[in-house]
Amino acid sequence: PAYCVSDDSYDDFLDGKGISTPEGREEFRRNFIAKFERELESLGSNTHTVVISSEHFHSRLHTEEEMDNVHRLLSAYFDSIKIVCYIREQGTNCTSSYTTYLRAGGAKTFSEFFRLCTHRNKYYNYYAMLLEWEKRFGFESIDLSIFDQKNFLNSDLLDDFTSKIDPELVGALDKKIKIENESLRPSGQAMARAINCAFPVR
Repeated sequence: PAYCVSDDSYDDFLDGKGISTPEGREEFRRNFIAKFERELESLGSNTHTVVISSEHFHSRLHTEEEMDNVHRLLSAYFDSIKIVCYIREQGTNCTSSYTTYLRAGGAKTFSEFFRLCTHRNKYYNYYAMLLEWEKRFGFESIDLSIFDQKNFLNSDLLDDFTSKIDPELVGALDKKIKIENESLRPSGQAMARAINCAFPVR
């Protein structure tokens, strides 16, 4: 997503790399395209699908220009594009985001943070977000699912996701992975906030 962010939009990934000028961003884009093309060229002739995945497609791209950049980038390299999207109920999404916020040193109460969960906030307005993808890739290109284990194929997210790409991939992936960024329970959130208040991040 950082490749598609407009020059006048803040991006924490680019900021973390010390890229803060239009010239720096343009150099980043050139390097990205060079690496991207090398990776595509390295794929075997029997490769039929390329998966590009990032939750930041949802949280970092906000403007018409940025969405146009996504379409321009993907359509330049791929004949057929499918947008696989899992959306989480907004209240649950807000609770999960609060955990991430606390881990980054945030000190707001959950009540204060929850006030952000409104249709006026693009992060939680799925209708507005999905409409932008539909405008560029078409309604038929969007495969939308609810992010809830009871809705997953075999109650497994990886099985569900791979079934959308190629049914033969279901069960073929190595699932021995380390779980990261687990949500905190309310008591854990309260403790994290207390620590952040006592030792504020500067």
